[in-house]
Amino acid sequence: MALHDDLITLSNCADEWSTNNTSLSKQSANILHALHSLPLTKQKLFYHLLVTLLGAHWPKQVLSLFENGFYKLPPALWLTRLGPRGLAAGWTAGKTTEVIIKDAEEAWLRANNRGWDFEYKIEVLETFAAGLRCWAAEVEAASVRGLE
Repeated sequence: MALHDDLITLSNCADEWSTNNTSLSKQSANILHALHSLPLTKQKLFYHLLVTLLGAHWPKQVLSLFENGFYKLPPALWLTRLGPRGLAAGWTAGKTTEVIIKDAEEAWLRANNRGWDFEYKIEVLETFAAGLRCWAAEVEAASVRGLE
């Protein structure tokens, strides 16, 4: 049941990112709020799903798998945008998780780097990634303390 709950959480993140009538900053705030609102046990399970997909180093990872000039966005961000359906589509096509994430970031950059608000979008996504890392640190700390 734990994996099922983790995939639902990941799917909910991706669904929130695809909400067209909500600003990017509101979407990121909603996702972070939802993660913090999960019971600690579910937070730990979701954290471990991200560890499984990205490796134990993911919360401290600053650089993304794809770099475009000055901007660098962490892979965990792209997992929340892809969700389980995006990952499954990539795996079905024979791609590794790393390549799926790289493709998602490249596609987003191509689609968004021409707009007047590109710098703002990058800033919002960097802020979200920092919030995700803070959330992960809180989950790690709770695990060390043995909290439930």
